[in-house]
Amino acid sequence: MAFHEGPLPTPETLSQYERVHPGLAERIIRTVELPMEMAKDQQEHRHALEQKVIVSDIRRSWAGLVAGFILTLVAIGGGVLLVLEDKPVAGLASIIMALGALVGVFVATDRRRAAERQGKDPNRRAS
Repeated sequence: MAFHEGPLPTPETLSQYERVHPGLAERIIRTVELPMEMAKDQQEHRHALEQKVIVSDIRRSWAGLVAGFILTLVAIGGGVLLVLEDKPVAGLASIIMALGALVGVFVATDRRRAAERQGKDPNRRAS
């Protein structure tokens, strides 16, 4: 009595298959190799997608920073123009709101990152 465990038959059994039907041993080996190749291809595909997502997130982050900077400059510039046009209350309000929004974004981002580090991010998707 013999016992064998594994995805492939023993070499002796493969050689017997080959004698009965030439080329059968190679077909048996291919049926085991193919799923492993497919799993490797799937893993490579997943890694490539994850890399694209990371690059996209970085670009989106930079675009948000640039857009926020431009909008803040426009709001502050508008406030300065209002002050120069003898509308100091409206001008200072515009400047203060722009700076307040800027500070608010940084505070909110800092809190979100701190929550992520602790694993308590309410916006994080379940994996």
